[in-house]
Amino acid sequence: MVGATIRTVAARRGELWSHVQGSVGAERRWRRAGGDDAAGRVSSGALMHDGREEQAAVGRSAAEPPAFERVLLDLAVGFVNVPLERLDEAIDHTLRTIGQLSGVGRSYLFTYDWDQQTATNTHEWCAPGVRPVIDDLQQLSVARMQDWVDRHRAGEPVYREDTSDPALEAAERDEWAAQGITALITLPLMSEGACVGFVGFDVVDGPRSWDEQDRELLGVFAELLAHAEERRTMERVREAAVELAAANEQLTAFAGAVSHDLKAPLTTVRGMLSLLQNPRIDEQRRVELLDRALRATRRMAGMIDRLLAYAAAGREIGDPVPLPLERVVEVAIEHLALPIQERDVEVDVGTLPVVLGDEVRLVEVVQNLVANAVQHVPADRRPIVVIRGHRTGDTVVVTVADNGDGIAVEDRARALRSFERAARPGSPGAGLGLPMCARIVAAHGGTLDLSTSSLGGLLVTLQLPAG
Repeated sequence: MVGATIRTVAARRGELWSHVQGSVGAERRWRRAGGDDAAGRVSSGALMHDGREEQAAVGRSAAEPPAFERVLLDLAVGFVNVPLERLDEAIDHTLRTIGQLSGVGRSYLFTYDWDQQTATNTHEWCAPGVRPVIDDLQQLSVARMQDWVDRHRAGEPVYREDTSDPALEAAERDEWAAQGITALITLPLMSEGACVGFVGFDVVDGPRSWDEQDRELLGVFAELLAHAEERRTMERVREAAVELAAANEQLTAFAGAVSHDLKAPLTTVRGMLSLLQNPRIDEQRRVELLDRALRATRRMAGMIDRLLAYAAAGREIGDPVPLPLERVVEVAIEHLALPIQERDVEVDVGTLPVVLGDEVRLVEVVQNLVANAVQHVPADRRPIVVIRGHRTGDTVVVTVADNGDGIAVEDRARALRSFERAARPGSPGAGLGLPMCARIVAAHGGTLDLSTSSLGGLLVTLQLPAG
């Protein structure tokens, strides 16, 4: 599709033109003629990269049609090759280039969202002295511009040669006058027969007519932008497909983890209840069976709570505020008072800086990391957890080290993926602790990395915004 556009423009490069200006300064007409006006040409390659030649091309007198067509060819090639991450920059450049060559006051790009029935101004270039309006033109209801919408969806341009024309409705004339627009043209961006947006050009220095040749060239420009947006859409679809595949993998892992972790306590409960149906069972045995069944239901409840906590971990955090990290650690350790006491855990907390974040979510992170450390220290070894932190520029680096068995280098990436327990064979739970911490830290704009601690166990390194 882009190739066809390039060929269309390339086929026109051999045509020779001369520029004829009429007595009305705002009107331009182009006609074929013999002879090669080499002096009137502007190198499109230089225009794309050399600000001096670009400035030399500004204004109607310099906007020779051969230069305009060569610029379109250059832009078409550029859009094919530009990386998607620089597409917005390329669109801004083309709007500026075509706007300057056309001698307009403003050039812009809108996209339509048919699901939301809105139109949004995504890119805008303004000539010096012309007021930007992009911030005022976000998510406009298409009902406000129904005439434009109908014409665009039919693949037709909207053309106003003189916005003060008495034939226009008074409300429309007033709207253009308020924006200082004296003439305009908008051209639809069509993708596979559907309108995805439009490109527009506003004139601010008097009436302007666009003849058939003008509209044809601007239509080619609209095609280039449509193809660029199509590339972006295709990439989004590809990324969505990748994310969906990853989500399906996680869903499969989720189902396996839930079925595995809930099956054991459910089997216990079912077995205990079956035994309790025996009328000959004595009271002491009945109490023991009920106690085992209750413990099994508590394990199931804990599993469900962890799953819900993991699901919430990737959601938007609360408004970040400066937090003394020492307070965050203190609260987390208070929540773990019982297991820390039972295992006689040595918790060594150094002086910690202030971070910027959501206190509740960061307490969850520290609590999970400390609990994870205690859980993975063998029973014949006294657990040691060392927490340190320091500030580096706008970042706070926090480390949580333990003397457990650690995680092998080849298993660390898996340990940060949901429901992966192979990193620590035989570990209880569904493998949600570290992935949940990573998701919360990422929601703060930070990172979580795993390595080996000086104690021989796991070292978890967090990077968080400084408070």
